[in-house]
Amino acid sequence: MKWDVFVGNLEYSVSDELLTTIFSEVGRVVSVRMKTEAAGRPAGYGFVEFSDAPTCRAAIALLDGRLVNGRPMKGAWGGRQGRCAGWKTCPRGARYFPSSASSCINSAPTAHCFWQ
Repeated sequence: MKWDVFVGNLEYSVSDELLTTIFSEVGRVVSVRMKTEAAGRPAGYGFVEFSDAPTCRAAIALLDGRLVNGRPMKGAWGGRQGRCAGWKTCPRGARYFPSSASSCINSAPTAHCFWQ
């Protein structure tokens, strides 16, 4: 099973190699997939794959909000397993993953949350 972390709010110069280095602090990185727009420009987000759920959870907890090239990166579960492992539904019906449980659960979803 794939255990992906969605990584967003990335500055466009962030590379696969930089994300691999950062996320390797938590555990062994299986792969990094940076997404691009149709024209080939960086899209500012990607996915980091780990081999197990505990490492994936640790990566989200420890690295969400870390400054990378001057921008706070956002981390959340990526892929199907995230739907069972922490996604919430806001009053408007949208799905989000709280990056900070206390701030998201006790208030309306804000910038602290990733919208699906």
